[in-house]
Amino acid sequence: MLTLKIIFLAVLQGITEFLPISSSGHLAISQNLLGINEDSSLLLVVVLHAGTLVAIIIYYFKILLELLKRENHKIIILVIVGTIPAGVLGVILKKMDIVDAIFSNLLVAGIGLLITASLLKWGMNKNDGEKTIKDLSYGQALIVGLFQAFAIFPGISRAGSTIIGSVLQKLKRNDAATFSFLLAIPVIGGATLIEVASAVIKPQSIGENIPILLLCLGFIISAIVGFYSLKILLKSLKRGNLNIYAYYCFSLGGIVVIWQIIRFF
Repeated sequence: MLTLKIIFLAVLQGITEFLPISSSGHLAISQNLLGINEDSSLLLVVVLHAGTLVAIIIYYFKILLELLKRENHKIIILVIVGTIPAGVLGVILKKMDIVDAIFSNLLVAGIGLLITASLLKWGMNKNDGEKTIKDLSYGQALIVGLFQAFAIFPGISRAGSTIIGSVLQKLKRNDAATFSFLLAIPVIGGATLIEVASAVIKPQSIGENIPILLLCLGFIISAIVGFYSLKILLKSLKRGNLNIYAYYCFSLGGIVVIWQIIRFF
């Protein structure tokens, strides 16, 4: 049973972290329907996120090496600027102690999925831009960062929001995807470090004891599925068609919202 749980969560993490269908929204739905609680093992959370982080690094390895060149240092600063809003909002929500309430509310997740679908449909109706990442101003990077911060709420896709936010800044679609996933590196890496720090400070928060081989299995599956999810998304974006993800989010979000309204009455 534990093996199946880890495989399911690893596949879910790999698919939803990169495809614009919201990992947080799917996690909230999975927890409710299947009784799966990812927070029961902080170590598992760290391992699965590390897997998707490795997927990004492998896929964009050449680009990341290029960033070390002096002429590309502006891109590093743009990524830092674009990361600030999500960091600030994350700290504010943590201080307000409303994170658990937000992420356990399926109605919020359902509405978030509908917002994601609307963003995808709206953004893909825009003409392909002409800018590369280096053409962005710091103000434009901050705007994309606000789209990323908005995606903290369950149901709103981080990948979808940042790609659409970048497209609205007239970036070429391929560059929009690249900037989106460059922004994901500090966000996923930072969240992973916070979870590791939490485990060090409060060892009891690690949760259930999971054999090292199963953790390795989860890491590998998350990384492999994440890598191919990236490839699938970039192919869809190259064709300028994210409609399949929009329709999926519309359908799932609508079902969840109706389900929650019926439960309320």
